[in-house]
Amino acid sequence: MLFRVATYNVKNTGGGKNLDGIAQELKRSAADVIGLQELDRGVERSGRADLLAELGKRSGYAEGRFCRAIDFQGGEYGTGVLTRHKILDASVRSLPSGEEARILTMFSIDLGGIGLSFANTHLSLEDEARRRQLAIIAKTLRGRPHTVLTGDFNIRGFEELEVFCGMNIANFIGHSFDTFKAGGKIDNIITSPDITIRSVRMSESGYSDHNMLIADLEL
Repeated sequence: MLFRVATYNVKNTGGGKNLDGIAQELKRSAADVIGLQELDRGVERSGRADLLAELGKRSGYAEGRFCRAIDFQGGEYGTGVLTRHKILDASVRSLPSGEEARILTMFSIDLGGIGLSFANTHLSLEDEARRRQLAIIAKTLRGRPHTVLTGDFNIRGFEELEVFCGMNIANFIGHSFDTFKAGGKIDNIITSPDITIRSVRMSESGYSDHNMLIADLEL
């Protein structure tokens, strides 16, 4: 089975000002499942909007889940997923964190009769916290079939991803993408060994400080 996955840090859609533009980018990606980072829900700076719900509605994705990482400006800030398929189950795991709380979210998605385990995260800027977070995520996913992990990993170098030894990595040395516009190959898509990465591309964003990473996968 061929399917497409994307990961995109939307930078709170510029406080809601870039909702339409980012929604069009999501629609053009034609991804089956998209992991999103830096989402607001009920936050003052974004006009109290539910950004994930708005993005889903404007981009045509019927299924979506927001996952809270922290309380912020009277609302919630975190990550989320949009998909064209049915979400069967979802869970949120707190990660050891630095100055800001971080989470790993896990979704069970019905991908045309096949169960896909889809994980999404946004890791810490602090090196030690991020090292512990990566170790926990790798241990959680190791040996789990039909699994895809997306996220903004905030890594300083690809050597930090060595904890995912044996898994397939879309953004890696020799075939890398500067997904963070200021310079940084920090966004990634990682799969279990039974999922083949057929192709990877970056879609340059006109609305965020990150670009969207898109991978065509085969299970």
